[in-house]
Amino acid sequence: METSLEDPTFLHHYITCLSTNVGILIASVLFGLIVFVWTHRQRLEGEDALNIPGCVRFGLYDRSNLRTKDDSLVNTLPEDQKPRIQALFTYPIKSCRGVELSGSEVTGLGLKHDRIFSFAQELKVDPEKSGSATRQWRFITQRERPQMALITTELWVPGPRLQASSEDEDSTGGLAANQQDNDWATHGGCLVVRFPSIKSIFGIKFTETITIKLPLSPTAQRAESAGYFLEPLIIWKDCPLALNMTSEIALTKLVKLKQFLGISNPIALFRIEETNNLRTITRSLPADKTSKPYPVGFGDAFPVSLLNLASVHSVDTDLPGTSKLKHSLDARRFRANIYITGPPAFEEDTWRRINIYRSSREDVLERNIGRASKGDVLESGTYHIACRTARCTLPNVDPVSGVRDKSEPFETLKRTRVVDEGAKPHSSLGMSVLPLFEKGVLKVGDRVEVLEKGEHVYEKMFN
Repeated sequence: METSLEDPTFLHHYITCLSTNVGILIASVLFGLIVFVWTHRQRLEGEDALNIPGCVRFGLYDRSNLRTKDDSLVNTLPEDQKPRIQALFTYPIKSCRGVELSGSEVTGLGLKHDRIFSFAQELKVDPEKSGSATRQWRFITQRERPQMALITTELWVPGPRLQASSEDEDSTGGLAANQQDNDWATHGGCLVVRFPSIKSIFGIKFTETITIKLPLSPTAQRAESAGYFLEPLIIWKDCPLALNMTSEIALTKLVKLKQFLGISNPIALFRIEETNNLRTITRSLPADKTSKPYPVGFGDAFPVSLLNLASVHSVDTDLPGTSKLKHSLDARRFRANIYITGPPAFEEDTWRRINIYRSSREDVLERNIGRASKGDVLESGTYHIACRTARCTLPNVDPVSGVRDKSEPFETLKRTRVVDEGAKPHSSLGMSVLPLFEKGVLKVGDRVEVLEKGEHVYEKMFN
């Protein structure tokens, strides 16, 4: 015979049980647990919705220029033979999720804030082979840790009011009025980093979001007070000196980051040291400017990467029908800085030099002058297309879930895009780019003018 919850006998027994000392204790513990979990989650949500005093959030976070109004991929737009910028991305931490932008400053190092930080893990080395060193730091990427796609970044830059007040000696607001609150602006802004962490409370597991705040351009005073120091960091075949900024991360959060990444070795956070310790590009340089030094930050090889969305759509078309990526290949898998639309698929393979400029008549006049109306920031700029971008398995990582596909799109690229004699046996998709100016600006909608075409033969990083 079954007992119903509506059975008065059952309800009476239930109420009687709760009325006992044991019942009251159990109910109190459960109630306290519920309140604790709720308040803990409220605190985390409050941290998640933080504001950085003196700064404004920079970038596109609620929409994307890579998607249409009906949320379909933009790489299916028709080709009209008029190249233009469809989307811009910067990736403050190497191999972590990037920030989409509507516009960006550009220097010889690429888009502003792009790959200026990198996580690294410690590798023990043989002192007899490495001199006196007993350890080395090596960069970490999604190639071996696909979950890095879930490490999100937010850019917070000094607000206009603060910038104006700091330039006005008579102002009583901004930095002078509240040095402590505006400390982030003093250091060029703040990079907010978040990653998920599994937490267990009384056996109940839930995901919490861990938040780390980093100064974008720390002053020498902060570097000294926080205990930064220079150490060699292995980036492929290079080993530049970089700023170890691990002291900016609380030890408890660093431990959780190690657990999230599944790394047992010590890990660290590095920032590029821009004064004298940048890597230098030595291959695929412009023939008329080979004597000029071309620096690069923590990017794999070149400061800017460009990708034609029509080419991504073509790769999508070539995917096998059994692939779950078919008809939904996300261009963000390829982690480009500049996504363009307009030209046919793979047309960019033939480009050797391009000019990117505003599309309005007034801006075209500025382009003919060669400078913007404000200072020395170029509103149009010439770029050397250095080479094709050789591809590894990293695009197999889903940028949303952090899950790596076993085969695609790597296998399709190997089947259809081994097109560069110098890059063989690797496939190629997209182009690596060098800015040929000191400082400029890029905006979504800018036009791309092809100045020179020719054949590319990839020069390998490793012989």
